Amino acid sequence: EETALLNAIENKRGEVRVRPPYPTQAGLYGQPTVVNNIETLVNVPWIVREGPEAYRSLGVAAAPGTKAFCLARGFARPGIVEAEFGLELRGLIEQHAGGGRNGQPLAAVALGGPMGSILTPAEWDVPLEPAALGQRGIRLGHAGLVPIPEAADLRALLLNWAQFMALESCGKCVPCSLGSRRAVELVGRIDQGNHDEWQREFTQLLATIEGTSLCGFG
Repeated sequence: EETALLNAIENKRGEVRVRPPYPTQAGLYGQPTVVNNIETLVNVPWIVREGPEAYRSLGVAAAPGTKAFCLARGFARPGIVEAEFGLELRGLIEQHAGGGRNGQPLAAVALGGPMGSILTPAEWDVPLEPAALGQRGIRLGHAGLVPIPEAADLRALLLNWAQFMALESCGKCVPCSLGSRRAVELVGRIDQGNHDEWQREFTQLLATIEGTSLCGFG
């Protein structure tokens, strides 16, 4: 989160700042500041050299250019793939990543890390570009792709993600700092009591965290 990064550079706690003012108005040491992703910045020399029209010829009209996708261990061909926006997720998984390692069937893939989306094979026929993903409620996030084999312990995976969120919360706002810890508690007793009641409480908690937190992490 950009304002937490600015705080860290100023030797303060890495917590988000209340906005406005936005960094472009008052950022590092109170001066106008542009914070951007390295992946975005490395495109600039190529665009300057080749021209903006050459860049716009890549990808799709709604999302020109390319995206770097990180294929995690567990695929047949892990690594980083730079592909044009608009490539279907299924093509990325089956052609570029080669499917599961050693032919292992996949129950799903996690797209964009713990804050991204979990997609089963029935959902893989979607173009990897923001508008198409957004219409389906899918988050691209940092575009990392983690395979989830059919043999995976999904409860353990959910608990691991919940613990990650609780540990990574900066503590600036109550909904995220306390809510994430409450989520860990709820996941820890997923098999206890009435499952429908558990699901309602868990869903309500997540909606509260998402709707009231200061930054995109919550």
